Amino acid sequence: MTRRLRIPLALAVAGALAALARAAPAQEAEETHRVELRVSSVNPDGRVTVDRGKRDGLAQGDTVQFRPRAGGFFRGRVVRLDERTADVEMNERGFTPPAGTRGEVEVPIKRLAPKPAPQPAQQPPVTPPPEQPKQPPEHPPWPNKDEGFTPDKPLLAQVKPLRPEDRKPTWGGRWFAAADLNYSDADGSANSWGRTGVDTWMNNPFGRGGTLRFDGELAHRTEVNDQRGGDVVVRELSYTEGGTRFDTTRLQVGRFLQADLPQFGLLDGVSWSERRENGHRYGASAGFLPELDDDMDTGEDLQVAGFYRYVDDERERLTATAGFQKTFNKGKADRDLFVFDVRQLDYGGWDLQASAWVDLYLSRDDAKGTGLELTEAFASASRRFESGSGFDITYRRLRFVEQLRNTFGPVTPAELANNRYDRLAFTYWLMLSATQRLHGQLAGFDDEDGDGGNAELGLDVQDWFGERSRFDLTGFGNAGDFGSQLGARATYGRTTDNGRYDVLYEVSLFHYNGFTADRDDLLQHRLYGSRSFALDAAWFLTVNAGAQLFDSDTAWSAGFYLQRSF
Repeated sequence: MTRRLRIPLALAVAGALAALARAAPAQEAEETHRVELRVSSVNPDGRVTVDRGKRDGLAQGDTVQFRPRAGGFFRGRVVRLDERTADVEMNERGFTPPAGTRGEVEVPIKRLAPKPAPQPAQQPPVTPPPEQPKQPPEHPPWPNKDEGFTPDKPLLAQVKPLRPEDRKPTWGGRWFAAADLNYSDADGSANSWGRTGVDTWMNNPFGRGGTLRFDGELAHRTEVNDQRGGDVVVRELSYTEGGTRFDTTRLQVGRFLQADLPQFGLLDGVSWSERRENGHRYGASAGFLPELDDDMDTGEDLQVAGFYRYVDDERERLTATAGFQKTFNKGKADRDLFVFDVRQLDYGGWDLQASAWVDLYLSRDDAKGTGLELTEAFASASRRFESGSGFDITYRRLRFVEQLRNTFGPVTPAELANNRYDRLAFTYWLMLSATQRLHGQLAGFDDEDGDGGNAELGLDVQDWFGERSRFDLTGFGNAGDFGSQLGARATYGRTTDNGRYDVLYEVSLFHYNGFTADRDDLLQHRLYGSRSFALDAAWFLTVNAGAQLFDSDTAWSAGFYLQRSF
């Protein structure tokens, strides 16, 4: 298949799935609650562990959407969960969100309803003795006469709702500390890092009904500019007012990820939006874009942006958003970006999403020329059945952006003009029984150097090797223009009364095209283990260690993650 046909085919598949979803029998959408979460650790098999679990309403098969600091959308599925944590398998195997990455999942409200207390065993009925008539006690006159109440009004029509500014100040969040050490005897290199930070919020801190939020950390590691040392990183420090049922105007100031269109990125500035009576929303923002490195310096790139969002009803199951962002680098006109986003959530079991970044290039842009270019695109169609089985089809497109802002490091004109990445993946999972799940993925990609693909097939079983245990055996293969990989991975985990432990073993054979016969094959072994402890209702600790053996060289790693919720 030629490259000219791949992208139209991918878009045709996405369009057909969207049409099929719209033609599916209509179902009443469930009321949902958005649960925010974070990646607490990354596993060698590409799965990540998040700091939410059963007690937060998560269930196996739920779709999790991650928003990395560098931008974009990446989705995954919950494949294992405990009371306080869950493992998420990414739909795009080539991307693993780093620890600390924020995400969210839509949880049906009915899952969050308190479970009824167990009823005591029924006793044989006992006939009570006949009661003697009693005289009613004297009662003072009722102070509330229900004046103004008429039968045509609701029972609580006269009850005044509690507004945000009338609520008592509340606060919460988490503190964490993490460290990791990696060593390889191939070149004697060692890379270690340590991080500690806090993510906290406070509702109604000033008596105006707003929310104050801070997310920052102190880190010691090798930076992207190869300098070693400590950094104080502030990811968010913002204050928000409005945007509630009492106030249709929403105002946010500080450093934050733009809520209405996260595709616009982090902002040091102000964002304003207004909700209309029909639920549609429009707004604008202005401020500086911080650099996306470990220092997150700001002040060089100014942006102004605006958007409009259409919703089909008050539940906002279908939304369509269009926005425009204009940036200036050191006072010079820079990027002209259009963003389009469409989502259809929980429509007859379907979950559809598509986002497009379209850049407008003018005469000042030498490498790209004038005109419009689809710089980045993401489209996903997921179907989940009542049995728990389902599938997901995802397409992603990436191109370098010609701009003055230094986002990806130095880029040559040839790279701007030619570098590309397109990937189409089909992920599926089939529930063979309540404790057995068959899963796999087929994917193909195309970039400036060639094309290739990957495939995997695995079986996940629960409670076969002990109560509250999970065992997964997966075979996988990758092939491209420069080489191939064939391997198998086995993981075993078990939940205990105070946490969980997991072990992994993987063996794979790499074949490199164009090398001499004695250097074209490489056999690699990987071993990894982790142990998690729920120290009490607030403290959570995970320790891990791993080793790699390839030919005569070895590498090993060790680390920990400690979290305190409050």
